[in-house]
Amino acid sequence: MEFTKIHIQRNDLRESAFDAYREISNDVSAYAARGNRMCFQEVSFRNLQFIRCDYTLTGQEQVALDIREEVFEMHFRLAGATAHRFEGETVRLNSQQHSICYHDGFQTTVAFDPTDAPGAFLEIRMNREQFTHLFAEGNTFQQLFLQQITKKAHVWPGYHLPVTPAMQDIIQAMSHSPYSGHLKSLHLEAKMLELLLLQVAAFDAPYGQTAHQLKQADIDCLYAAKAYIDTHYHTGCTIATIAAAVGINERKLTRGFKALFNTTVFDYLTELRMITARQLLLDHKMYVGEVSDMIGYKHQQHFTAAFKKRFGILPGKLRE
Repeated sequence: MEFTKIHIQRNDLRESAFDAYREISNDVSAYAARGNRMCFQEVSFRNLQFIRCDYTLTGQEQVALDIREEVFEMHFRLAGATAHRFEGETVRLNSQQHSICYHDGFQTTVAFDPTDAPGAFLEIRMNREQFTHLFAEGNTFQQLFLQQITKKAHVWPGYHLPVTPAMQDIIQAMSHSPYSGHLKSLHLEAKMLELLLLQVAAFDAPYGQTAHQLKQADIDCLYAAKAYIDTHYHTGCTIATIAAAVGINERKLTRGFKALFNTTVFDYLTELRMITARQLLLDHKMYVGEVSDMIGYKHQQHFTAAFKKRFGILPGKLRE
C-alpha cells in the first residue's frame, strides 16, 4: 500500500509531558495530495488530548498514525467518513457516528474518503491510568471493556453508534468555549466527562434489562439495521426495506430496535434526519428546500413540521 507523506505521532500522554495547558494548530495540507486540505487543532493538559480535525478532500488521503503507548480514545465522526486499518481489519466510521477504542503501541493507516462537503471529527484521548480509574466499578460495558484490554492490543466494541443531539450540544459547547487557559481546561474536562457518560451508557444498552433476552444474532441484525439507517436515511427508508436489507423480520426489527436502543425505528430515523438538517442549515448555509430534499422528505411542509417539533423553531428561522 502506498502512503502519503502525512505521518502523525501521538506518543506521550503522561502529565509530565505537558505544560499546564497547550494549544497547537497543525495544517498538514502541504503534505497532502494536490487539492486536499487537512488541519488539526490540538489541546493538551493533564493526561488528556482533544484533537479536532477539519478537512476537505478531492481524492482519498491516507494518513499513517503511530501510537507508541497505551491510549483510550473517544471518537466522534462529525462529517465525512474514514476507514481505520490495523491487523488486517478495517473499522469504518460514517458521518454522525461515535466509537470507543483502546490501543497499545501500534501503527495504522487511516483512509479518508473524498468529501462533497467539509469533513470533521473530534478525538479525545487519555492514558490508561486515567480511563481505568474512570471505568472502575462502572456499568457492564465498562467492566467488559476493561477485561478485553488485558487480552488484545487493540480493542473496540465492534460497532458504532449515532452521535445523539445531547452529544452534539456538548461538542458545540466545547468548540465554542468562552474560557481560556486553566479555566478552559476545566471546562473541556467537564464536557469530556459528560460525553463519556453518554457514550458508556449508549454502549451498555445491549446489556440492559430490556434487551437481555435478545439473541446475539438478532442483536447483530439490529446494529446492522441502525447502520443501514445511518447511510440510507436520505432515501425512502421503511420498516420493510430495512428488515429486508439486514435479514430480519419486521416484527423482530420493530420490537428489538425499541428494546435495544430505547427508541423506535421511526423516531431514530427522524432524529437522524433532524440532526443532519440542522448541521446543513447552520454549517453549509443551504436553503430549506435543498435540505428537505437531501435528507429524504418528499414534501417540504412535512420536513418543516418535523423540524419545528424537534427544535421549536422553523428551519428558515434557524440562522436569524
